[in-house]
Amino acid sequence: MADHIRAVATSGDRANMKKILSGGYFRFREAKKMRTLLMRASRHARASLSDYFPMLRESIMEGAERLEVSIDIYWDELTRMVDEVLPSR
Repeated sequence: MADHIRAVATSGDRANMKKILSGGYFRFREAKKMRTLLMRASRHARASLSDYFPMLRESIMEGAERLEVSIDIYWDELTRMVDEVLPSR
């Protein structure tokens, strides 16, 4: 999936992703950008399956599916945590 992330992300996007994944401070909008970027990478992987040998296609599809599931789990957890800390009126 790293090749597909590099295909759809700028160097700034990748730097922000590394910062978030390393546990550094980030803003919610940066997390939204990361989510969008990872979804684009997953779509790019699916769209470019014909560029790979048939033996590799199954593992690429599995990687894309795992990435999408991971994105959903991460996003659900992040939004739950944000909802917990936002003040209510």
